[in-house]
Amino acid sequence: MVRTNALTLTAALLAFSATAATIDKRIVGGEDAKDGEFPFVVSIDGTNGICGGTLLDSTTVLTAGHCVKESVTVRAGSLRHDGGGVEARVASRTAHPEYRLNKWEPTLPYANNDIAIIKLETPIEKSDKIGYATLAANGSDPVVDSMAIIAGWGKQKPDVQPRGDAAELLAKVTIPIHARELCTKLDKDVGNRETLVCAGGNGKNACRYDSGGPLIDERENETSHRRRVICHTG
Repeated sequence: MVRTNALTLTAALLAFSATAATIDKRIVGGEDAKDGEFPFVVSIDGTNGICGGTLLDSTTVLTAGHCVKESVTVRAGSLRHDGGGVEARVASRTAHPEYRLNKWEPTLPYANNDIAIIKLETPIEKSDKIGYATLAANGSDPVVDSMAIIAGWGKQKPDVQPRGDAAELLAKVTIPIHARELCTKLDKDVGNRETLVCAGGNGKNACRYDSGGPLIDERENETSHRRRVICHTG
């Protein structure tokens, strides 16, 4: 039986300090996900657009801090963000207390502590297309040179504007994991923080509307699928 784990940088919300930096700026070179392939991936809809999230239990969603301010509803069990599956209204939003929203500091050029928990008004129960991810052990880290998967509703084509409409269907793209030093070398503003996840390249990566969704580290192990949550995509 396949076990699903959500790989995160720490095991508790108040301890999170997660930032993911990417080499490219768009989810290009991807393909549509299969129905039920990512049962824990949810779409978060609000006045600020679409974000992704990871369903941890029937009433808890893990996402990015910049996704929760205007969030209204969460949808699970559907490849579409605008219909199907099960929809629940947001009851509460709790961003990391040290999340810096729209604040640029010389030592923090990328959003720090960009992570949040959403609680739902009504539970989203498991089904053949809905499942829950579980957090992996504290200190888990993706293996450099391994391949990972991003799943979200970001654009797949390189010729679209980053602020265009979200993709109609959930898509996935496979990208390589790099050493943190590579992102530091490519972008001096990234900094060399232990919370950095450096991933992407070869014309494939995440874009707007993929924020908050998981970076899925698929190890070649039939008994364990490990999941890391992307809290911010560059």
